[in-house]
Amino acid sequence: MNRFFRTVTYIALTLVTFSGTARAAEPDPIDVGKIESHVLDIMQEWAVPGLALAVVKGGEVVLARGFGTKEAGGDSPVDADTIFSIGAVTGALTATAIGLLVQEEKILWDERVTDLLPGFQMYDPYVTREVTLRDLLSNRSGLGIESELLCYRTDLSRDEIVRRLRYLKPGSGFRSEFAFRNAAFVAAGQIIPAVTGKSWDDFIRERIFEPLDMKRTCTTTKSLDGLENVAVPHVNIDDRVTPVPHIDMDNTAPASSIYSSATDMAGWVKLLLNGGAYNDVRIVDEKIIAETWKPHIPIPYNIGGGISPTTHFVSYCLGWVAMDYQGRRVIWHSGTTNGMLSYVGLVPEEELGIVLLANYSGQKILEPLFYHLVDTLLGVPPREWNALYRERAQAKAEEQKQTEKAVVKARIQGTRPSLPLSAYAGTYENEAYGRVKVNKEGSNLILHFSSELFGKLEHWNFDTFRISYRVWNPDLGGNGKLFVSFALDPAGRVKEMDYGGFFTFTRLPDSTDEDED
Repeated sequence: MNRFFRTVTYIALTLVTFSGTARAAEPDPIDVGKIESHVLDIMQEWAVPGLALAVVKGGEVVLARGFGTKEAGGDSPVDADTIFSIGAVTGALTATAIGLLVQEEKILWDERVTDLLPGFQMYDPYVTREVTLRDLLSNRSGLGIESELLCYRTDLSRDEIVRRLRYLKPGSGFRSEFAFRNAAFVAAGQIIPAVTGKSWDDFIRERIFEPLDMKRTCTTTKSLDGLENVAVPHVNIDDRVTPVPHIDMDNTAPASSIYSSATDMAGWVKLLLNGGAYNDVRIVDEKIIAETWKPHIPIPYNIGGGISPTTHFVSYCLGWVAMDYQGRRVIWHSGTTNGMLSYVGLVPEEELGIVLLANYSGQKILEPLFYHLVDTLLGVPPREWNALYRERAQAKAEEQKQTEKAVVKARIQGTRPSLPLSAYAGTYENEAYGRVKVNKEGSNLILHFSSELFGKLEHWNFDTFRISYRVWNPDLGGNGKLFVSFALDPAGRVKEMDYGGFFTFTRLPDSTDEDED
């Protein structure tokens, strides 16, 4: 580890937040030095710029620290109050917020969504009639991957995302299998304004953030403009840890938009481990929390051959994942956004909770750290978790490399587009996704999905192109590159555009071709 990194880390470690009353003459319940050393080793090996950690044990925050820097190469240290995106961990707070309405008998977990959101429709009339709030929050509604494309960097409002679900063919049978879908949580979140007249943002702030003193936690990317001590997101671009901008996730807020700190999230964990009470004040009924932790749909897991030999089941609950580990129940959820990672895990019977936040989303670096911490805090000799996850990451990278080689090998060389590039330019429409534009800009075709998402169409073969996004996009295909194919009508004019097999866009008749390149 270089001298600069250790110096910055030392500065960060001096910014410590403890809560609770010190117990004189009692031994430290955890080996802080050993934990810190392991965190630093993992950060160095995975090239993580900054990380924040909080540990709750026995109702107290026994450790809250920052490591590294807010930006790679910078000298501004991360501390326990540094703000990170928590991504899909947001869903657990949404589920609890909805639970407050159940607690007040304003709604029911098993109430049909159509009774709460007038006009709500899914593709299948049967699913439309039967889908409940519980189905949305447990990710068993049958929504396919196409629904994710409605959420990522689009200009669609929350209401519009929900409205367009009616056009999406299911990806699986209703209640037949688990599939995490941000759109399902957006729909669930929109039930809050439908019932209360308050936005999801205002409700969750008033009913959760404020009672828990989560003063630096916010629900929108726009709110970051007024905050100091915010971590910078980083991604891996050409094997370099590269800073990238925060992306606007406000339209999918109930699923993924919350920003918070280790300190604030430790308060949330204290509430959960204390059965819904915080500082002796009842915030949520204990039975509501228990309901959000109840398994609802199995998550495919390689029992016996998985990474954890002591795990025998994994299930999705309501905004949480439940599993067994070392003979105990573990409740957890992770989150990944553009350049940030989060992981919140609880071992309720041990009164143990762990919050992990990082400003680099290159790999699943927080999972091995979480397991190591749980082993350490349970007094179990830790496995070589980091080595196991490193091996998995390398295997996945090799698999992707071989897949790409196979794609390139299958490419038919020496072909040209059927038409001049200008003939492909125009406006295309799909009833689910809406309108997109293909523009000829200089010597290139540029596909514009929204004001924030666009990319260059590079010719592959015949009338098929491969899109190279101008923004880093981890969610839209292998290596962020999908194929876009154009179909011609009998007159030789472009009539349709297929986007990666997800959506087929029809070219609008008012789109006129230019005569020349």
